[in-house]
Amino acid sequence: MKKKAFYSCFLILTFLCIIMALPSTRSWAGEEYTASVMRILFQEGTVRLEEESGESRQVTEDLRLQSGNVLETEEESMVSVGLDEIKIVTLKEESEAKVKKAAKDLSIYLSKGNLFFQVLSPLPQDESFDIETSTMMVGIRGTSGYVMIGEEGRDRLIVTDGRVHVTGTHPVTGEVKEAEVHAGQRLTVYLYDDREVDSIVLYLEDLTLEEAPSAMLHWILSDEDRIGKVSADTGWTEDEMRQRMDQQRKQAATDYSRQVTIFVPSEGKMFDGTPLTGKLAPLITGLPDGYMAEVKTEGSQTETGRSANRVSSYIIRDESGEDVTERFPHVEVIEGTLSVMPAMRMERSDRPSFREPAEERQGDGTGSDGEGTGHSPFDIVRPTPAP
Repeated sequence: MKKKAFYSCFLILTFLCIIMALPSTRSWAGEEYTASVMRILFQEGTVRLEEESGESRQVTEDLRLQSGNVLETEEESMVSVGLDEIKIVTLKEESEAKVKKAAKDLSIYLSKGNLFFQVLSPLPQDESFDIETSTMMVGIRGTSGYVMIGEEGRDRLIVTDGRVHVTGTHPVTGEVKEAEVHAGQRLTVYLYDDREVDSIVLYLEDLTLEEAPSAMLHWILSDEDRIGKVSADTGWTEDEMRQRMDQQRKQAATDYSRQVTIFVPSEGKMFDGTPLTGKLAPLITGLPDGYMAEVKTEGSQTETGRSANRVSSYIIRDESGEDVTERFPHVEVIEGTLSVMPAMRMERSDRPSFREPAEERQGDGTGSDGEGTGHSPFDIVRPTPAP
């Protein structure tokens, strides 16, 4: 009996030690919940979740996700998902993505909108994490970035720290291209349906801070650790990113629908044989405070008459000097005229007459009426006294 009691106690203690050695767990609706479970970290606005079966579920924070779930955000909405303890994706407004997980292989298929991704530490060699679109697959090992679905297959990727490997595939021709994208670079996918070779192009370029999307900057600046990583890999300082975001906020608050009018002055001169071109600066109304317009005019009038003093081009710049012309849809141009008037001519009868010196006079001997007097018409003729 003592032996049996001893063995029973030994087995119980062994079982307890095994339990204590297991990873930390807690109960979630009757199931074990570990750090590797996919769950909702944060949501804002209207977010929908659809099961693989097509059934919809209400989204709440800490909601556990399953492979095959589809998340969709509406306007002014967003949702962040913890895929495990080191992988986080954030779905922006009007976006849709499907989560797929099989053992240690994890992928997010983005079919609409934009998402941010972040991997806090490098993945083990036996794990994979991919973000896919209809044209590219982004292989992520330990980095952060921004994926955007574009029109006509022009999907884009921006890497904010680290690097990723991209495999692009033309959905019709099946042609495959690959590229390595580093922090501070942007990749754009271009598709061509009129060829078999180079039907897909992965266009890689360095991204300037001025070109950085405002949503991406806001996401970077919302986390101190992220700021440090991005600054170290891109060279963008925190102050520069905050200044750029402030500029973008001002731009977002600007009423670009306002009417802007460019008045081109009319000019004129007397004919002198040289061309008349516009010299006066146009008058511009309706621009927001701090904005300016650069206007170029063309037009020339040399001969007597008039022609239009036209605007050949204009550029509207904001307070920082950035070209924001395309943001103003309502710009009216009122053209002036260039007028050349005939030169004034004075006839001899309009000028005063002066008597010429006697030695310079040229009489023809005809008298005042020009017939035989021997005097010029301008001479003073005195009568001859009678004998």
